[in-house]
Amino acid sequence: MKKILSLILAAVMLCLACTSCGTAKIDVEEIKPRVKELIEASYEINDIFFGDGLDHVDYEEEYEKIIAEYAGKLAEAEKKLTEAEQAYLAMMEATNVKTEEEIAAAKKKVEDAEKEVQKNTYMFTKEEFLAQYDTDATYTPVRSDKYVTVNDIKAAAEEVYSKAYLMSVYQTIFVGYVQNGISDIIYARYYEGNEGLMILKDPDVWVTAKRIYDYDSMKVVRPSNSKKITLLIDSHLEGETEILPVRLSFVKQDGEWYLDSPSY
Repeated sequence: MKKILSLILAAVMLCLACTSCGTAKIDVEEIKPRVKELIEASYEINDIFFGDGLDHVDYEEEYEKIIAEYAGKLAEAEKKLTEAEQAYLAMMEATNVKTEEEIAAAKKKVEDAEKEVQKNTYMFTKEEFLAQYDTDATYTPVRSDKYVTVNDIKAAAEEVYSKAYLMSVYQTIFVGYVQNGISDIIYARYYEGNEGLMILKDPDVWVTAKRIYDYDSMKVVRPSNSKKITLLIDSHLEGETEILPVRLSFVKQDGEWYLDSPSY
């Protein structure tokens, strides 16, 4: 009889142990600040990896900016030239006696104004400007003070996402891969070249809207334990009203929680 009771007790304890492994007692309020911090920080990382990506050089836009800058300066220079020419003509048409010094000074103002007009006249057509660059290249330079190297991007991502999750992401984002034969190549989104950090032109965009989370709806669901938790959180896409409960995984790494699944 005692042997039977011992077996039953052992079975009960085993069940309790398994149950605790499935849904460990985790204080939602205690982890909420960290969860919010990670999700809010993930928006930037998601956009870098799966959204529009980092700001980059668009040579056609660069040309339009240059033209706009020159246009403002040219208009001012042309105005000063007109004023100098009118002043010179008025002087020459006047009946009073002019000294050679006065005439020379008036002429110099016109000449200086002409030089300013020439200086602020952009000499290249759009086609000539674009011909200086390899506009047909697959990649274009990133324009960012914060992200100058691939390691800069990785360092930011590893503040938010777990190493295990990022391992597969890095393969896609920084290496690329081949699928369905050699003709179907998925190019890396970023790489470092002679011009610094480069981004793929016209990459596939998987994240087009920010997902907003209702942190007060957050609850722990299975599977969860002291090292990995799964949270169910109500969410909606920015600009939309449809509520979608999303499961997010978090893993404890070096004593701190990190996102172990995408938050988009």
